[in-house]
Amino acid sequence: ISVSAEMGNARVLSNTSCGAVITAYPPIGYHFLKWSDGNADNPRTIQLTQDTTLTAFFEQSYSGQCGDNLSWAFDTTTNTLTIIGFGSMNYASSQPPWTLFRNKIDSVVLPEQLTYIAPKAFEFCRISSINIPNAVKHIAPYAFEGCSYLTSVTIPNNVETIQSYAFCFCSDLKK
Repeated sequence: ISVSAEMGNARVLSNTSCGAVITAYPPIGYHFLKWSDGNADNPRTIQLTQDTTLTAFFEQSYSGQCGDNLSWAFDTTTNTLTIIGFGSMNYASSQPPWTLFRNKIDSVVLPEQLTYIAPKAFEFCRISSINIPNAVKHIAPYAFEGCSYLTSVTIPNNVETIQSYAFCFCSDLKK
């Protein structure tokens, strides 16, 4: 069996007499769409009766999960990133799932029940101001690194920690 991906990667997880299990792994900012034979299961088990070549196809993501109870959406018309839900931000990789848009994000809407801003969450975004919600307790390292358009940040008294380099290279930050 031969598996490939148009980007990202795909691989055979196991290959037994019961069938081969294959999985596709999209790059950051993309989600699995389908295999070249039209099947949309991922991972999937396939019975092999002959040499088979499958290619995984991915599509750019404009929304998704960014925590157990948080989701995100990027509006390309307004260049606004909106996060809804409650709790802590977290994502599977070291980069936020909206990484492909960060040089286009002009504004960010955060939910009132957000409690933790993850590392690199808004790194290199083009935001000019941000209001941190009252429920936020921690701001991770590099959360706003390189936001060179950022001129003002409202940080509530409830924030307990702002970690190293959270606002590093925010050259226009005045307030």
